[in-house]
Amino acid sequence: MRTVHDVVLWFHIACGCVGLVVFWVPALTPKGGPTHRKAGWVYVSAMLGVVASAVVLAALLVLDPLAAHDFGGGQPEAVAAGVVRAQEVAVLFGALALLTFTNGWHGLRILRAKRNPLQMRTAFNIGLHASNVLVAFPLVALGIRDGLPLLVVFGVLCFVTGVSDLRNLWRQSPDPRHWLYAHLNSMIGSGVAAHTAFLALGAVWFIPQLYAFSPVLYLIPWTAPAVIGFVAVTLLQRHYRRKFGAIEQSADSAAQRSEPSPAPAAR
Repeated sequence: MRTVHDVVLWFHIACGCVGLVVFWVPALTPKGGPTHRKAGWVYVSAMLGVVASAVVLAALLVLDPLAAHDFGGGQPEAVAAGVVRAQEVAVLFGALALLTFTNGWHGLRILRAKRNPLQMRTAFNIGLHASNVLVAFPLVALGIRDGLPLLVVFGVLCFVTGVSDLRNLWRQSPDPRHWLYAHLNSMIGSGVAAHTAFLALGAVWFIPQLYAFSPVLYLIPWTAPAVIGFVAVTLLQRHYRRKFGAIEQSADSAAQRSEPSPAPAAR
């Protein structure tokens, strides 16, 4: 069991590193171009690996935490505390998997349903987004009870994601390009979840003393990805609204110029 856990963990880390790096390629390249599409599929594939491995890791930690880790050299108190901690990590892996999959799935699915938004209103989509809302409350409660801010952060992210997506399933946007903004929101949301998990958990695993210099530094993984993601979504939406607005205004002006002048009134 320990060997299986370690293999899956390294696979999870490898996929996560690929996803974190490749995420920035479609984010910074022209949307809809060949580079954006190819890099986007690499990112999606890497995130699917992250989700699948996170689910397996969570299951292993819940089913047999003692086989997956060594806790305190056999001391009963240390073993008991280690088991509890392992199960909390399992909950974290599950939340990460759910949130990442939800954002990625929604970001891809909206592209296929852009001409008919009602295609998004399926039982699977409704259940997926509702599950984010439902798990948010126990995540926040567990995080507050045990002093684990990461669970609180992911609980809030799950709640916001689920409520927002469920609302959009029934509220039809008058903007014909709503699918583009929903795609941007979802894919950037998946990046926020992945970067938060890496900075708060993975980076410390690689560099144990990363945040030891000052407690203030530990605020970075909780705030930086969300703030950067919010700013990115806001700026991208503003950019594309201005761009498409200018195109439509130019088209209207051209149409007006092409209209024939009214005939002079007969005397």
